[in-house]
Amino acid sequence: MIHPDMRAVIPFMPEPIVKQDGTSKNDCERNAAKRFVAKLRHDHPHLTCIVTEDSLRSNAPHIETLQDHHLHSILGVKAGDYAFLYAKTQCLIFQRSALLTPFCQLP
Repeated sequence: MIHPDMRAVIPFMPEPIVKQDGTSKNDCERNAAKRFVAKLRHDHPHLTCIVTEDSLRSNAPHIETLQDHHLHSILGVKAGDYAFLYAKTQCLIFQRSALLTPFCQLP
């Protein structure tokens, strides 16, 4: 955890990926992230946070988990993995710069 006015950084302990009750396989990162977010919000219900993560977390179930717990986020994306998102972003940038109509053809 960081604050723009403070020099100190406080790391969070990661949620372990372990076998859950009665299962033979290790848990997945997605479920560990859900538990971490739920515990973070339970322990700090009024803390305003911006979660920053790489493109592995840029998926609808994880984004919904963040939104369900009222967490803001900055998530990285890769053009090859998110073609629609990149096309839509480029369309919006073009519209804004050219001041065109709100319609844009997407692939």
